[in-house]
Amino acid sequence: MSQLLRERRPLAVLCLAASFALSVGAGSCASADQVPVDQERELGAQLAAQTAAQLPMVQDAGIDQFVSELGELLVRNADTTGRHYTFYVVDSPVANAFAIPGGYVFINRGILDLADEADEVAGVMAHEIGHVVRRHSLRQMAKAQNTQNAVGIVYALLHRNPGAGEQVALQVAGSALMAKYSRRDETEADEVGLIFMTRAHFDPHGMPRFFEKLAREERRRPALVAQWFASHPATAARIADTDSLIARLPVDALSRTVRDVPQFGQMKARLAQLPPPPPDPTREQRPGEPAPDRDRVP
Repeated sequence: MSQLLRERRPLAVLCLAASFALSVGAGSCASADQVPVDQERELGAQLAAQTAAQLPMVQDAGIDQFVSELGELLVRNADTTGRHYTFYVVDSPVANAFAIPGGYVFINRGILDLADEADEVAGVMAHEIGHVVRRHSLRQMAKAQNTQNAVGIVYALLHRNPGAGEQVALQVAGSALMAKYSRRDETEADEVGLIFMTRAHFDPHGMPRFFEKLAREERRRPALVAQWFASHPATAARIADTDSLIARLPVDALSRTVRDVPQFGQMKARLAQLPPPPPDPTREQRPGEPAPDRDRVP
């Protein structure tokens, strides 16, 4: 799979990342806010298409439908800009998710495997939608001073270092798009995500509950959650912060929320019928290392 990834036009993705970063410019945070939503969507569409081509996708209409409908329900209660969101399910056992500006959200099969109720998946997706709504990636690009780092998005998504041929593209690239978010960005995405969940009538406790599950999984099977902790650090403090935020939400709004929906169980049943996912396509196997574990997260 790693070889296949290397063969799928990596330089094209690098060029798109660079042009996306450079189109925003290296000015102040305000310049990110001034990018029209339609331009953000158009540029994000190019990058999302290339990203989807690099990753194995779940081929099941029922699972795709569940994730898309859940995402669209959250968006209706979150984003008033008119962005049209697209949701992808990556066939990877690793528990991870990420968003590309313009409304493109990728969620790994590992998240769906690990979740026990719909509100846990809703928490992950609401957090990523929060990054899009608050334009955190665009703000990062606007702050960037060095054009050499724009293609960092590709390697942030694929979690590998550039090959020798790709080093050339790095010479002319712009600032990193999907580098780690700041603690402030993560906190903000959590905060607005909890509000989005509540508006969509999902129990916001699903977010910290899933963080706790990831923390336990890190101790048990760290390879399957390492990417999440690299880009979405779920520390004990962060769990406490989300609990504190939930405590400040209106009680009457919380009383109208649910933890699960029937469609979630139907999705899990379909998920259980799929062949095991391929080994994590974003991680290179080190020399002498055993083959990646193909088992799904229980």
